[in-house]
Amino acid sequence: MGKGGGYGYREKSYLLSKKAIEADIPIVSKVHLIQIVDNVPQEHHDQKINMIVTPELVIRTNGTCRWY
Repeated sequence: MGKGGGYGYREKSYLLSKKAIEADIPIVSKVHLIQIVDNVPQEHHDQKINMIVTPELVIRTNGTCRWY
């Protein structure tokens, strides 16, 4: 999940270009527990995340959630 505007894509793309990360690096999103919902609109260009972290718990998504 992101703020929109493609900031997360740009950050990941930049780090990949500098060889600071590899393409299969896990993507983690930190949120407050009240921000977790059952469904989030997705678009074809959204990328999958692997984990959601809150102050209370860690949710492994198995790549089923997307970030934008």
